[in-house]
Amino acid sequence: MSLRALARRARRPLAASWPLAVLILVGLLVEAGFTAMVPLAFRALIDRVIEPRDTRLLAPILVLLAGGMVVAVAAGLLRDYAFARLSSAALRELRHRMFSHLLRTPPAGAMPDGDVVARFTTDLASVEQALVAAIPWAGLPSLEALLSVILLFTIDWRLALAAMLVFPLALAGPRVLARRATAAGYARKRDEARVIAALGESLATRPAITAFGLENRMTDRFGEGLAALVRSSTRTAFLGALVERSAGIGILTLHVVVLGAGTVMTLQGQITLGSLVSFQSLFLTLSWSLSYVAQYAPTAVLAAGAARRIEELFAAPAPADAPHALDLPPFARTIRFDDVSLRYDRERPALAHVSFEVRAGQFVAIVGGIGSGKSSLVKLLARFRDPDGGRIIIDGCDLRSLTRRSLRAQIGMVFQEALLFDGSIRENLTVGRDGVSDSEIEAAASLVGLHEQIQMLPRAYDTNLGELGHQLSGGQRQLLAVARAVLRDPPILILDEPTSSLDSRTAAIVEMTLDLVSRGRTVLVVTHRLASARRADRVLVMSQGQLVEEGTHEDLLARSGIYAGLWSRREGSELLV
Repeated sequence: MSLRALARRARRPLAASWPLAVLILVGLLVEAGFTAMVPLAFRALIDRVIEPRDTRLLAPILVLLAGGMVVAVAAGLLRDYAFARLSSAALRELRHRMFSHLLRTPPAGAMPDGDVVARFTTDLASVEQALVAAIPWAGLPSLEALLSVILLFTIDWRLALAAMLVFPLALAGPRVLARRATAAGYARKRDEARVIAALGESLATRPAITAFGLENRMTDRFGEGLAALVRSSTRTAFLGALVERSAGIGILTLHVVVLGAGTVMTLQGQITLGSLVSFQSLFLTLSWSLSYVAQYAPTAVLAAGAARRIEELFAAPAPADAPHALDLPPFARTIRFDDVSLRYDRERPALAHVSFEVRAGQFVAIVGGIGSGKSSLVKLLARFRDPDGGRIIIDGCDLRSLTRRSLRAQIGMVFQEALLFDGSIRENLTVGRDGVSDSEIEAAASLVGLHEQIQMLPRAYDTNLGELGHQLSGGQRQLLAVARAVLRDPPILILDEPTSSLDSRTAAIVEMTLDLVSRGRTVLVVTHRLASARRADRVLVMSQGQLVEEGTHEDLLARSGIYAGLWSRREGSELLV
């Protein structure tokens, strides 16, 4: 079922390439027709040339066979080319749809990165392997088997009927084992993905592994995953071999039975010797065809398990804009959270009945302890997901009624991590806005104090940053992320813990830069540094998913509440403990 589902997802290139599909079908028919024609030629040679010793038909039959062979080879080459193009287009469409769906899936609650990578690598490789082998190992043999069955009945319907009645018994083994083999293939792919995920996690946490001396522990954990993979791989390979072997045993048994029955009928004069040879040749073709299909079974089993895992990726919800969604006009008045609630799981809400309003041009700081719901507020505003209850309203428009593209076009975001791309500085700065001039790029870099540092690099703005921008220091990466957000020139600026991973000196530089670029914009900053909150027009204090206090820094200190307690515990530090 999953393989058929994947085929439906790749139907666009299949539908657009119908001439290639027709060419493939014609090629298959020509090849299968020639394969079936050869046994019939045996009957003609024996009954009309060899037994009567009449050579008049010898040359025409051999010429016909030679001509048929040339046509069949040419048709096979054209079919191979057409199928290569069609299968490549189908795989490209499938990869494209997987990637597009993945990027539209909310990050919160998504499957682990290693598991996603496994679906794009090993799972897709299994599907590709099955697709490439589908024609020579399944499509063509199946068609040859069908033609062979039809021709068997034209030679002698009694012998053919007997063979067909026994055939279901010969193929009972593969039918019984196929479901179990498919389930085993899925389990193998699952264990393989876990091994890849463990490898990715270990690579990402290598400094911590080294610092805490966890090499042996992590190696043991990886070994446990490998042991599970060995068990599921062994079961998959064994069941796949059983499917193939049970089919082969059944076919060989049937072949002996038919040969014995045909010999008796020939001795009794019920069929000619040529008919017996032709029947046996066709039956041998049928047997080999079914044997090819049986040998394809292990590949199909792995592909079915892989396809099921790929379908699980598509099953992850990818939010779409509401029908007739509107574009958000330029932001001008207010952002309002109206009784907003959010749950990531059933145990505890991330946000519970939160209501507040932000006026255009305000600088609003959101503070609170770990897990208080600070980041969830700004992620909802950017529509990383929609609230489970309540509404978020911008200038009187419910966010659900707006297109995500038009909303995010008016928002600039700076995250806790800089999240730079493997490309040049110029490409990273302009990723959020097209048609930016060099002077605008340099002005944005100058605004955050990076222009002179960039000019000192060997290729200046064309310097490649490497994976995740690791060619730069942490502070430089974050300032570059700020410049990227500023270059977009958004009316709304969201800062989600932009200095939490920086040292105090670098954080102070970034904060001064943020103060500078925030002027004239509506700013929401999630922060654990109370110095930022002190400069804000309003402070929202979150605790256990609820908005417990709000007001200016001075007002909140005067109330002697939660915020005042946090401030008093600073003890000369800017960090919230």
